[in-house]
Amino acid sequence: MLLSRTITAVILIIIVIVGIVYLSPFYFAIVNALFMLAAAWEWSCLAGLKKKTSRCAYLIVIALLFYVVTYLPSWLVFIIAGLWWLVAIFLFINYPKLSTWWSNKTGIICGMGIVSIVPAWLALNTIHHAEHGVIHLLLLLLIVGLADSSAYFSGRYLGKHKLLPAVSPGKTWQGVAGALLSTIIIVILVTSTLHTDIVQKQWWQILIIYLATTLASIVGDLLESMLKRSAGLKDSGQLLPGHGGMLDRVDGLLAAAPIFALLLLFL
Repeated sequence: MLLSRTITAVILIIIVIVGIVYLSPFYFAIVNALFMLAAAWEWSCLAGLKKKTSRCAYLIVIALLFYVVTYLPSWLVFIIAGLWWLVAIFLFINYPKLSTWWSNKTGIICGMGIVSIVPAWLALNTIHHAEHGVIHLLLLLLIVGLADSSAYFSGRYLGKHKLLPAVSPGKTWQGVAGALLSTIIIVILVTSTLHTDIVQKQWWQILIIYLATTLASIVGDLLESMLKRSAGLKDSGQLLPGHGGMLDRVDGLLAAAPIFALLLLFL
């Protein structure tokens, strides 16, 4: 299990880094869409869509919305995404008490997928296309990936106080602390090594952006955990050996990317 998980992670990291560094904005958007549509396919399963025709129709809707949002102000899309993730926090804090109005309701869960996946796709493209976007995007992935790993190991070896046991029994407050600590280390490294012309922010701005991004990634992870628990599933899929599905890998990024992009724009 650990070997297959490690091999899959290494392959994914290489593919992602090569894509970010070498792909043009157009081809990056296409590859980004393929990753997000793979996640959307798994989301459709969480929503209760059984027929392949229905699941394919869901993917077509999301692909069309990818096109539509390119004509909207990006900041507006990211603000809408931010508001949705605040609603998501309310939902999983009150799970399962409030789950009766959305659980087993395919349309509502499909809508959750749209407001989670579409803004994330746009955010990744926006960051990649921006000045020094490659560096910012690599830093975003580093923040999310390291936060996830730090939360896992901190929770496993130090975790005593459950975060939201009804949603995800394995997550702890110690895991959250480990994720935030890893982010602070990244902030220190960035502010001490990267030239100010690249980061274009003061240290306190970087700290706010990166910590908010880390917390957002935890929110995205918790939302997927809630949906999987409601659907009675352990993993969103089996696409990635040792990792589960694509959605299991990008759940934190779905929330983190729009928040990161929004704060880069406004701070």
